[in-house]
Amino acid sequence: MSRANHDLQEANGDLQSQVKEAMRINARLAEASHASDEMTQRLADMEKRVQKALQEKEALQAENKVGLFIQTVMRKF
Repeated sequence: MSRANHDLQEANGDLQSQVKEAMRINARLAEASHASDEMTQRLADMEKRVQKALQEKEALQAENKVGLFIQTVMRKF
């Protein structure tokens, strides 16, 4: 009985170590998932800013073309 008890205690200790390691890995995975979600959100925000900047650039270019056209027309008069 003593040998069986010793074997069971040893197996229990091994399993407890495996559970602790699995919990540490799970915590690291949760942190990585959170970091990934945060970076995804940052990237989406940055993409929106880039799109807005491009739209503003296009609007300014259009205004510049109109201004140049008006200057050209005014010079003819």
